[in-house]
Amino acid sequence: MDFFYPPELPITSHRAALIETLKNNRVTIVAGETGSGKTTQLPKICLEAFPELKGMIGCTQPRRVAALSLSNRLQEELGDQGSIVGCKIRFFDRTDEQTKIKFMTDGILLAESRNDPQLKKYSIIIIDEAHERSLNIDFLIGYIKQLLTIRKDLRVVLTSATIDTALFSDHFDKAPVIHIEGKTYPVEIKYTPPSDEESSFVDQCIEVADYIVHHYPPGDILIFLPTERDILSCCKVLEGRINHCLTIPLYGRLQHTEQQAIFKSHHRTKIVVATNVAETSITVPGIKYVIDSGRARISKYHPKSRIYKLPIDFISKASSNQRAGRCGRVAPGICFRLYSEQDFNKREEFSTPEIKRSNLASVILQMIYLKLGDPYQFPFLEPPAHGTIKEGYRTLRELGGITGANQLTSTGQLMATLPIDPVIARIVIEANNNNCLREILIISSGLAIQDPRITPADKKEHYIQAHQAFFHPQSEFLVLLNIWQAVHPDQKRLSISRLRKFCKSHFLSFQRMREWLDLHDQLKSILKRKIEINLNSQSADYDTIHKTILTGMFSQCAKRIKKNLYQGSGNREIMIFPGSSQYNRAGDWILSGSFLETSRLFALSVASIEPSWIETVAKDYCTYSWQNPRWHKKNGCVMADESVHLYGLQIIAKRVVNYPRAAKKNITKARPIFIRSGLVEAQTKKQYNFLTHNLSLIEQWRGAEEKLRKRNIVVDEETIYSFYDQRLPDQVCDIKSLNRYLKKHSDNDLFLTEEDVLLRTPDDHELIDFPSTLDTPTAPIRLEYHFEPGSDRDGVTAFIPVHIIQHLSGEIFDWLVPGLLEEKTTFLLKSLPKTQRKKLIPISNTVARVLDQLVNYQGNYYQKLSSAVALLFNVSINRSQWSIRDLPTHLKMRYCLTDHSSEIIMCTRTFSDLRRAPQERVSTDHLKPSTADQQLLDSLKDAIFNRWEFDHLPQVIPLYSAANQVGGKLFFSIVPQSNKQGVSVHYCKSLEAASHNNEKGILYLTKLHNLGVYKQFKKETKLALSGPSGQWLLDRFGPHAQLTDTLFYLLVKEMTVQELRNITSQEQFSATLKDIKERGFYKTAQHTIELLCSVLIKRTEVEQSIIKLSAQSPTKGQKNSDIYTRMDQELTLIFPESFPISLSKDYLNDLLRYLKSLVIRLNRAHANPLKDQKKHDSIDHHLQQLDSLVKMNHLSAECAQYAQNYQQMIQEMKISLFSPEIKTRIPVSEKKLAQYWLEIKANCY
Repeated sequence: MDFFYPPELPITSHRAALIETLKNNRVTIVAGETGSGKTTQLPKICLEAFPELKGMIGCTQPRRVAALSLSNRLQEELGDQGSIVGCKIRFFDRTDEQTKIKFMTDGILLAESRNDPQLKKYSIIIIDEAHERSLNIDFLIGYIKQLLTIRKDLRVVLTSATIDTALFSDHFDKAPVIHIEGKTYPVEIKYTPPSDEESSFVDQCIEVADYIVHHYPPGDILIFLPTERDILSCCKVLEGRINHCLTIPLYGRLQHTEQQAIFKSHHRTKIVVATNVAETSITVPGIKYVIDSGRARISKYHPKSRIYKLPIDFISKASSNQRAGRCGRVAPGICFRLYSEQDFNKREEFSTPEIKRSNLASVILQMIYLKLGDPYQFPFLEPPAHGTIKEGYRTLRELGGITGANQLTSTGQLMATLPIDPVIARIVIEANNNNCLREILIISSGLAIQDPRITPADKKEHYIQAHQAFFHPQSEFLVLLNIWQAVHPDQKRLSISRLRKFCKSHFLSFQRMREWLDLHDQLKSILKRKIEINLNSQSADYDTIHKTILTGMFSQCAKRIKKNLYQGSGNREIMIFPGSSQYNRAGDWILSGSFLETSRLFALSVASIEPSWIETVAKDYCTYSWQNPRWHKKNGCVMADESVHLYGLQIIAKRVVNYPRAAKKNITKARPIFIRSGLVEAQTKKQYNFLTHNLSLIEQWRGAEEKLRKRNIVVDEETIYSFYDQRLPDQVCDIKSLNRYLKKHSDNDLFLTEEDVLLRTPDDHELIDFPSTLDTPTAPIRLEYHFEPGSDRDGVTAFIPVHIIQHLSGEIFDWLVPGLLEEKTTFLLKSLPKTQRKKLIPISNTVARVLDQLVNYQGNYYQKLSSAVALLFNVSINRSQWSIRDLPTHLKMRYCLTDHSSEIIMCTRTFSDLRRAPQERVSTDHLKPSTADQQLLDSLKDAIFNRWEFDHLPQVIPLYSAANQVGGKLFFSIVPQSNKQGVSVHYCKSLEAASHNNEKGILYLTKLHNLGVYKQFKKETKLALSGPSGQWLLDRFGPHAQLTDTLFYLLVKEMTVQELRNITSQEQFSATLKDIKERGFYKTAQHTIELLCSVLIKRTEVEQSIIKLSAQSPTKGQKNSDIYTRMDQELTLIFPESFPISLSKDYLNDLLRYLKSLVIRLNRAHANPLKDQKKHDSIDHHLQQLDSLVKMNHLSAECAQYAQNYQQMIQEMKISLFSPEIKTRIPVSEKKLAQYWLEIKANCY
């Protein structure tokens, strides 16, 4: 077959040498410079050298546009013989049986290797543009290197304009290299590094272009810049600065029609501003000047982070020369390099091959599928780093494509047959299982092509508005689905013409849409051939679609840090790409279809997801950690806070899980917690016989430790732990596993004995002084012991039912318990002032003697202690001198007030605090008497008595709770019923109220038994008090009968020996009547009334003297007025509202003394008011202290007596100060008053 070779092409002169070399060598390397004609003429030379070839000559090209254009050009050259030239690119096949020369992309040849591993349809394979070292090219070179050992008839030609010939030759065992000069014109290189360090390379390009236009002959200019943004920025400035030239941008994302603008003829000078796409892919005609920034965006894959970075980097020498060659095609040219020659010389000779900066998952998948052997041993031209291969394997394992032994799984087999990235292939396969294949086929095929949306810079508003029709508020994956559905109304595909119109109006690339449609159909067709597909008829929901996408992309999740910033796996900070529809809109968790790092790491194709989905699809790749393991009584197991991480990204935090079930390795850590908390501390819901026994045995003896305040009786918890640990098998770590064990084994070995538990056995006499209850007149009080110094519970706790608190005195609790009384007494004696303490040495002996004198719980402990010390050692100690407040905590009783259900209302160490309990908790309405007692109470309701008939009645009636437990008491009393001339029986809820009622009832009953005496007393009293002085008393009481009753009752109380309130029997009442009769009531009454009248007369005299002297005051003024006001107050203190409180002779005589003293003071104060004021000031603080005491709420009987005594001492002190000539009844001084006040403070505050 004869072919025509254009004589002007340099390769024509090398035809004979090439034919000779091809015949004698299986591999030939052709280094043909630009314009040499190697790409179009080599296939003809090969066919001429081997006219009898059975197979085709396959010519690979890196790009589809080149494959198409070259096949068309060669067909034109061959004319009638053009039918032997065919072309095959993705979704386009123009080959038939006549085809001898087949142009195709390198991807097509690799795809064919799946079904034809030996490429038997080819006799010669020409790999063009080998210098580009794309992933496909390097894989093909390695594949063919292996294939040559099998196919002895196969010949291979590698061609390029700029090629590392030595590297290629050595790889193919010193294959011959033929150099062909190019059909080019000389190119002058001008190095123009920046003069100003602050100016950018874009500014430099603009300055050089401007200089060329104004200082060089006319000619088109090609400017190389690294990014689309740089290009658009440069074009905008050039259009305004050199407006007589035509500025044309050129970059990969431009539509084909826009790219064609560079090939059109123009009457104006063209300035083409391009990325490195213009280095080799597209030859721009008419270029005379090249401006090379020396930079490009070069994709680099980082295996550890699994991220493609697109940094702006310096290009290699080979790329620099390729750029320079663009301007020597039609005439001599000039290349302006915006860097120095020294910089150029330092650069790499060739660009880093793509195989060294790419994810190899796809390559490795095909190698395993085609059984090409170990990638580590594969004959790559330049082997990739081991880490990159390792990462490729890891990716495939994550996708479920290969096993741990690097063998293909059934999923991997199917993945290898799909012409898409393994990640997308995995998603498609999963969709078939998740009933969302219809949607995922659309989305996956859309992800596998370039984004079909186009964004012309000059029509931004228009394309944004057009693309809004496809918007989805949560997912950019669903934007693809929306585009597809718009192109398929009613699930019917648009015709070609309608599709073209639709794409134009919606700013979509028609070519990419056609590619998308074809890829979708191809994937669907392959799946139908390989598996039984489940193409869902109902639309899949959002969750299902995105969970399916997660299957392949789970490592591409991220959680929000703030606004558009997210944290991804590996602790990477990711920002949603500002051009994304999810910018400022995405949720807290996102899935990104891909990442790209330029100025920072950006997430592309973003969708909002739920973090719980991630664990579902990536459980095998999640790492689990647990914190805070603890025993959970309700669940009967050890629970822990589980954190789940995926490649360092926390997807679940503090999820509460069953610790041992979460991972087998946790059993060894959960078991000790189970034994300590579940068994040793018995925190279990289920009751086990052995555990009940063991706990009871331990608590029994631990109670002894609490009482004796020693930890030398029961073994420690570690010993108990060891007991269980030695007897239970290793797998028992919770209640469930314990139950399984006990079903098959007896629990006899799990019962503790006293021998296991006790370090020593305490004697009975040690424990007898620590009772479990404290007997009180009202009810027994439960005691609890606790030994924990520093704790609020340390010591003895008395649990007091709230309904009896009002009937209790705090005195009984000062005795603590007998077992602690020695220690308490010792502390108090040691705390005495040294002057007293030294008289009691040795203290231990003193304590023994004092305790022998005391009878436990009889009277006030502190008073009894003082009395015993005084009796035995003649040492006087007031209560205020005892260091009560300094007592160690365990030597002070702790009180806990409980309600009717035994729930604690409050706890305190101060008894008086208990009386301030919330009143609603004090109610005893729930308590009821027994049926018999209730019948008794009902029978007494309307009964009236005028004599004693009560001996058969109970003094106390118990009250019972619903649980039939005694929760309170009712106390007997008699109540006056004056309108019925008798008394009634009333049972009170408190002993205090019963005593109060009883006194009134006894007095009234006494009156009924002495009516004759009473009437005579009434007559005499009325006569005696008829004067002016008596009128004052009558005015205070109202009716005369009321005053008579009061005086009668006071006289009765004075004449009886026993306390009337405590009379509870006929015998006691009769004794009272006898006392009154024997002492002569009438005669005693006469003397008493006479003395009372003397007191009242004296009171009137003093009152009149105050009025008289006040009127005669020589000087008027505030101070004099204050004196007489004070005298009025003093008179009121002597005769308070409660007067008379008694009719005893001592009391009435004291009143006379106080009045005489007041008269003397009044006269002296009238003469010398300042002196009186000074004396008054000396005791004023005592008066204020007394006032504060009597105004206290809930003043106890003891403190009321303190107040009465203190008032008497103050009155005696006044006599001593103001009228010393009158003798005091008791010794009194400032010191004694101060000491007594301290005692009051110690007991009442």
